[in-house]
Amino acid sequence: MERTLNQDEIARLGNARSSPVKTPATNHELPGDPVPFVFTRGGLTPHQLGAINQLHETFAGQLTQRISASLRAMFEVTLVTVDQLPFTEFLQQMPERSYLASIHVQPIEATVLLELDLQVTWPIIDLLMGGEGKIQPPSRDLSEIEDLILQNVIHVMIQELEGVWKNLLGVKFGFDGRQPPQEVVRMLPPNEDILAIRFEVHILDHRGGLIFCFPASVSNALLRKLAHQSVSRKRQVPAEILATRRRQVEGGRFGVEMKLPEMSLSAQELLDLRPGRTLVLAHRVEEPVLITVADRPMYSAYPVRVGGIRAGIVENRLPSTTESAKEIL
Repeated sequence: MERTLNQDEIARLGNARSSPVKTPATNHELPGDPVPFVFTRGGLTPHQLGAINQLHETFAGQLTQRISASLRAMFEVTLVTVDQLPFTEFLQQMPERSYLASIHVQPIEATVLLELDLQVTWPIIDLLMGGEGKIQPPSRDLSEIEDLILQNVIHVMIQELEGVWKNLLGVKFGFDGRQPPQEVVRMLPPNEDILAIRFEVHILDHRGGLIFCFPASVSNALLRKLAHQSVSRKRQVPAEILATRRRQVEGGRFGVEMKLPEMSLSAQELLDLRPGRTLVLAHRVEEPVLITVADRPMYSAYPVRVGGIRAGIVENRLPSTTESAKEIL
């Protein structure tokens, strides 16, 4: 006979299905709560992170010098973090009130997001208008005139960013204008991984954040270029080490031998050799022979004799092989 469950039993069954089943850890499993893995997300390798940091530390230094000279006041930009995270997670971390602008990237045909804290925009605007920059940031938003004044500094930021990226990708950055938050939310797909590069801006007594948000199309192009440079970069040996090794080699002694080029002979020809017989070699007298140094061919030369001394007149130096160069270094 089929049994009907009461309300309490149905509730307990629902709770049991919604609760995760905990199993004891075995020798092949690590204890701890399971964490979902997203295959579309990939972390930055230490090499990629180091290369990106070095690139944008250069940007921060150049931007510091240029804007400090323009404002004639203490202005400092410092690289803080480089993160790769979903766009939705980046949006959740944005402050409620900030300056948001879009930057178009050519020829990739992509859009980069710039975010600047309003805490540092007001001192910049005050300095550009002839003030001392020592103001209390108001709670209101920027006016159209203040926005136009601030754009002078935004253009400088974009120019300096293009300067450090252009040598790698040959891209051009262009200012599209300030964007409202509702437009920024629709700028990229929510689950797309973006590259967020965060800086701290210090101007007089005010501090705030400056963030560049790069979409996957732009960040992946940069990472591919950095990886290609890593593979193709040649090993650089300091000049003083090369000089020391050259001096050591100059005092060494190597076996030198003059020999005919390799040629093929039949076994029968060798077996027929007897005292007084002549073995005909496929090498003309007027052609040069090889001079080997440490069993490696290095010169072509003509054999000569000076009194009782055998010698060779060098004709050409043979190109060195890659293996020879590596062994010397």
